[in-house]
Amino acid sequence: MNRRTALHLAALQGHAEAVIKLLAGGVDFTKQDNKRRTALHLATLKGHCDVIDTLLAGGLDLFAKDNCGWTPLHIAASKGHKDAINLLLDNGADLWSRDNAGWTPLHRA
Repeated sequence: MNRRTALHLAALQGHAEAVIKLLAGGVDFTKQDNKRRTALHLATLKGHCDVIDTLLAGGLDLFAKDNCGWTPLHIAASKGHKDAINLLLDNGADLWSRDNAGWTPLHRA
């Protein structure tokens, strides 16, 4: 089982309005799926900048690492989502964060 919550699914599918309602309803936004990914990781995977912005405003951890040590910025870089990369960097993402293999988001780009 992937342990994804409604917030994970809304973020992955780019449903910004659902994300807003879930956050307003007090959903536990710290939950991670079976790969230790947060909703922010999943929104970044698909490049949903409106959802990324909403999640960051809602307090999601910009520096959270999944089971490979990837931050949302590692994911955005690996997928080539330039707008997501810029949004994450504008919000203070660490360009020099290293994953479990010792690679930074720049290596993953």
